[in-house]
Amino acid sequence: MPKIAVKDAIEAALKFFSEAYDTRPFQDVLLEEVELSEDESKWSVTIGFSRPVPKQEVSIANILRTDYQREYKRIMIDANTGEVRAMKFRTQ
Repeated sequence: MPKIAVKDAIEAALKFFSEAYDTRPFQDVLLEEVELSEDESKWSVTIGFSRPVPKQEVSIANILRTDYQREYKRIMIDANTGEVRAMKFRTQ
């Protein structure tokens, strides 16, 4: 049985994510998935967010519009200590 509850693992992952990145330009930062490993040693928490896409050409239309792409980070939390052990890019 893990010592760290799922809510605590989620809070740890979100805190780490917001400290690791300047999240101000991101939109829709959301919890996507949470899973406890089979051996109950780690929580895998996936956070999704929309990041602004750099514009390829400068035009009035592009200045007025911002495009976003959805990205995901998987953060591994030690289920006994609550410490972040890894953060990886996750494809859909």
